[in-house]
Amino acid sequence: MQWSREGAEAEQVRADAADCRGRAWQEATRWSFAAPHWQYGLGFRTHMWPHVPLASPYRSPLDDPFFQESRLAAFCMEAKGYRLIPAEPKAAAR
Repeated sequence: MQWSREGAEAEQVRADAADCRGRAWQEATRWSFAAPHWQYGLGFRTHMWPHVPLASPYRSPLDDPFFQESRLAAFCMEAKGYRLIPAEPKAAAR
């Protein structure tokens, strides 16, 4: 699959994809592994991070920053007017 937009040159597609990947990475890592968990005790607040084990089988895919990064990058490209289309098969090397 490849991103395509009518009238877009290959260099413009690469630049927009790089921009969207960068923005998606910033957004996905800003809230990495869901919101922090605050624990109250002894009259003050302590910060517990992350609040779920990294290898927990009960984690939602929505907690995964790589999943979020991919979703956000695709959303950005679609917002710029691109759509995913099947890529042309490359000729086999002989």
